[in-house]
Amino acid sequence: MSVQQIGKNSAEEFFETILYMTAYNEARQVISEYTKDIDNPVLKEAVESSMNVLLFGAVMYMVKYQEQVISKLFDL
Repeated sequence: MSVQQIGKNSAEEFFETILYMTAYNEARQVISEYTKDIDNPVLKEAVESSMNVLLFGAVMYMVKYQEQVISKLFDL
């Protein structure tokens, strides 16, 4: 493994961690606010679950894009 590859992997991991942590905290707040008035626990869980899938699917696309940007920077 080259020094360049180690640097690239480290940069990807650094930004992925920031992205995941930020997205998780923001998503939990948005979901909690959106579902706070749902009284039925089954319905509330279903809505929260589907929103989690949607939001973290979007996060995965952002991670993929971030990896492409980092790859281009290290390939300069």
